[in-house]
Amino acid sequence: MSFYSQDWVAKLGIHSSAAGAALVLMLSQGMPASASTLVVIDYSYDDLDRLTMMGRADGPLVDYTYDEVSNITSQTIANSADFDGDLLADFVDDDDDNDLIPDSIELNSNLDPFNGDDAALDLDGDGISNLAEYLLGSDINHKHGDLNADARVDAGDVVLLQAILSDLLAAEPGQRLPGHGDVNLNGRLDVGDLVIIERIYQGF
Repeated sequence: MSFYSQDWVAKLGIHSSAAGAALVLMLSQGMPASASTLVVIDYSYDDLDRLTMMGRADGPLVDYTYDEVSNITSQTIANSADFDGDLLADFVDDDDDNDLIPDSIELNSNLDPFNGDDAALDLDGDGISNLAEYLLGSDINHKHGDLNADARVDAGDVVLLQAILSDLLAAEPGQRLPGHGDVNLNGRLDVGDLVIIERIYQGF
């Protein structure tokens, strides 16, 4: 029986019972969803079939030690950068710049996962910082209240939401998203959203 000592090993879909196994995996950790790269990973096990070492061909090495009842007593990582100094290697760190916005969100939003300063910026120019939008569950890339997706909040957005609320038009799925039409972030399109969008349009 193989022993898998770290949940992130399982997260990557690793499954091997052979000592010293070399697997080729398609990994996209820390990369845009559309991108992937081949990484060779070697595993070493002890006589009790416990994982003692995992080494990636691109550098990182992870060593494990155990007590007499097979509890992990230590995990050490070598040959891997730690950009934010949080003692978590970049290749397993979900937030390399420690700005509270996950790397995956930053990459999908064309932000820099190695620049913590961009959390305070306002990518979509709607007056709400990137970090605040992420914490609110809003869309960093989309201007609040821009229902017709023309990169501005204008009379067209107000008229469109009025028509949706009056059942003259059906809202498209994207218009219901947080920060798109649902600007008060309550999970639905309502009069509260209309009031906010009208105020944004009027410059308040």
